[in-house]
Amino acid sequence: MPSYDDQNFHVLAPESQETGDLSKSYVLKVMNSVDSQDADLIEAQTRAMMFLNEKGFPSPIPIPTTDGKIMSLESIDYGKESKTHMVRLLTYLPGIPLAQMPTGPQILYKAGRTLAEMNRVLAVSQRILPVEVHFTRLNHGDFSHTNILVQPVQSSADHSDPTHPQQALDISGILDFTDMNYGCSVCDVAISIMYLMLESSDPLSTGGHVLSGFESVTPLVPEERDAVFLLVLCRFSQSLVLARYNILLYPGNAEYLLTTARSGWKCLHQLWSLGKEAVEKIWYEAAKPHCT
Repeated sequence: MPSYDDQNFHVLAPESQETGDLSKSYVLKVMNSVDSQDADLIEAQTRAMMFLNEKGFPSPIPIPTTDGKIMSLESIDYGKESKTHMVRLLTYLPGIPLAQMPTGPQILYKAGRTLAEMNRVLAVSQRILPVEVHFTRLNHGDFSHTNILVQPVQSSADHSDPTHPQQALDISGILDFTDMNYGCSVCDVAISIMYLMLESSDPLSTGGHVLSGFESVTPLVPEERDAVFLLVLCRFSQSLVLARYNILLYPGNAEYLLTTARSGWKCLHQLWSLGKEAVEKIWYEAAKPHCT
């Protein structure tokens, strides 16, 4: 399964030992050896997933090991050397990555709203990590088109083709909590806008839909709203440069690492050429239908 710097495997397990029917699905996640060194952080991320699942969010949860642990540090032999990797077996969530679906105003609004609802729930949790008073709240950190799973809304009025551009979609899965952080919530929404622009048929209006959904739950103060445009530019720049750098380190994963670059440079140039005032006007017009 695709991954930026870890290894993910789709595991099919027989429901019945007698028939051997493959009906149970899991994700075996092997963390990279660098991140695996911070066991406390990985545990906090895992417990955040568990907490959100308890609160009704479609996040994966770990399958305990035979001795009841939610993760296990394993040594893997690479021939010349051995490295330790944190390993977790997670529940498999149904759905299609939003990156593979046409993204319209409806699902972009839902994405923004879901992000705000999720971060609001995390903000009141004392069970994950102690609250840092000098930051705003606990954020997902990478609520992107590859980490949001969607499914068609089942309705008699729906189109039969799940990839139809007018097909109503629901969020069925929220993946990858490895970038969770304490920080300003406006950074989280800016990151989401940046990634959701990549596959949108109308990238420039994406920010309006996402912001409208987010602010229906958590209104931004004027200073935060004023910073969104610049933060989106910053995330584009960071993501595009880091992708190029990581391709040098991991050339075998170039196809996945170039996901952002395929349309990212074009989006960045459009934003930069139009400027803050013009883009914010587009966002404002895009948000109007959600406010009626």
